[in-house]
Amino acid sequence: MSTGKIVGGIVLGLVVIVGGVLFVGLSNLNALIKTNIETVGSELTGTSVTLAEVNVKITEGHGALHRLVVANPAGYNSPYAFSMDSISLDIDPRSITESVIVINNISIDGASIIAEQKSLSENNLQTILDQLKSNAGSSSASSEEAAGGPDVRFMVEQFNFTNAKAQVISPQYGEKELSMPAIKLRDIGDKATGLTSEQLTQALISPIIASAKAQVSGIIKAKAQAKLTEKLNEKLSDKDKAKIDKLKSLFKR
Repeated sequence: MSTGKIVGGIVLGLVVIVGGVLFVGLSNLNALIKTNIETVGSELTGTSVTLAEVNVKITEGHGALHRLVVANPAGYNSPYAFSMDSISLDIDPRSITESVIVINNISIDGASIIAEQKSLSENNLQTILDQLKSNAGSSSASSEEAAGGPDVRFMVEQFNFTNAKAQVISPQYGEKELSMPAIKLRDIGDKATGLTSEQLTQALISPIIASAKAQVSGIIKAKAQAKLTEKLNEKLSDKDKAKIDKLKSLFKR
């Protein structure tokens, strides 16, 4: 699997956890929310999930979560797989008792992703992604139960994913950091029929995965091309290099 797909996969996990926050957050019990996110998140990812602070005020329609960290599986050295400085939720309180819960805004700011590879086929994010896939069904069922039943649906008026950074650590290409472009979406679903939790998750993760794949794939391709050029130059004689330079100058005319 390419590094782009790996980074995209862990972002998928991030949004799945955020989706769980939406369901659990309706209880307005900050300590319970923190416990549930850490417990369910750890079961979902197969590694430790910790959350420093929760402040949800459901009657005011606002919630904030701070310093959410997903640790690495055993055997990896980077400090974490990914972390988030803050998640902000704005919910229309009037919609809480309706069949479609209206989320005015979801903002994820300052996400940090570390893709650490042991080899081309073994890495921290793939391990977590495999765990996420194997637990997706049970997680979805428990989320619906926490939300009050499978009939509860959602619509999001605005989604913002900003100031995210990804770091790739590879024994073949070394380390590289990059900033992901901001992603802004509007009117995901509608107030009449809404979206199921799975549909909402897919609507949020698709553009993030596409962006992550484009950014990381570009870096990997550039590094691979540079390494190929370096090896080619090592095998060429000075005479061959002179001929190539001459040909390049002809094409530039």
